[in-house]
Amino acid sequence: MSFFYQRARNLIFNDTKTIRFGPVSPKHNKASRKLATDIIKGSSVTLVLSEPSALENIKSIISVRYVVHGFATSCSFGDATLNCHINASCSQANDLADEKYAIARILVNNGQSCCSGSLINNTCNDLTPYFLTAFHCIDFDEDRILDSGEEDDIETWLFSFRYISPNCTPSSEPSSWVTYSGADFRASNNETDFLLVEMEDQSSSSTGLTYTGWSRYDNFPFQNEGTTGLHHPGGDVMKFSLTQKNLKKTKILSSFAVITIVSICKWVHYGKLNLIMVQLKGVLQVARYSIQIIE
Repeated sequence: MSFFYQRARNLIFNDTKTIRFGPVSPKHNKASRKLATDIIKGSSVTLVLSEPSALENIKSIISVRYVVHGFATSCSFGDATLNCHINASCSQANDLADEKYAIARILVNNGQSCCSGSLINNTCNDLTPYFLTAFHCIDFDEDRILDSGEEDDIETWLFSFRYISPNCTPSSEPSSWVTYSGADFRASNNETDFLLVEMEDQSSSSTGLTYTGWSRYDNFPFQNEGTTGLHHPGGDVMKFSLTQKNLKKTKILSSFAVITIVSICKWVHYGKLNLIMVQLKGVLQVARYSIQIIE
């Protein structure tokens, strides 16, 4: 639990001071009074709270609810091992200069698991921080049902943007990245494996983040173009994967809609994957356009 009064600052760092989280200030106060930190590597963590001396009778509140401590790292740098995982800083990803700044690694389940997702635009273009990810990222017990405990966990999700290797090769961890703590549930469906949340903080122009967009098509716009995926496999720095052009589209009937499944027959260098898109009344929802934050 945390709550910071005016001009208070909280800084968190590891024993070697090679990792710093913060400063956390009153602008980071949440209605839930919950705040999650990023992964702090090391054997000890130091919290430093600074408050103005003029506020002697008004104190900030810090209460450590739990500490997740592992002897082996998970959801962190170096965990992606497949040869189709190419660093997003490589020249092959130059055409994704806007899109990659909408992608984030998410620490979920009290920081014990990780997922990927993206900021997504809306038709009002008002920069509401909607974030699209997968239903399985929150379905910790894998029963395909969202319960209250899983929904409450979203309040402590940690979103890490710009977690990108500065080099194409060898891969290395960046010296800094942008994090946001906490979100609210907005919508989900286990059949299409989608989850929409709204981050509790809106990103500013200084972060350089972007929002991915979407368009409504009644055809299959990229069937002959191939596809690129951006994500954080295993919680590692951002990777991208390329597909060959032989994509396949099939339809199945769910309880509420016709679901279009796009089968990526082969990623370049590796494997096979199915993407799921929802077709309602003959309209296929496809991510297409992105916008950059400008204030």
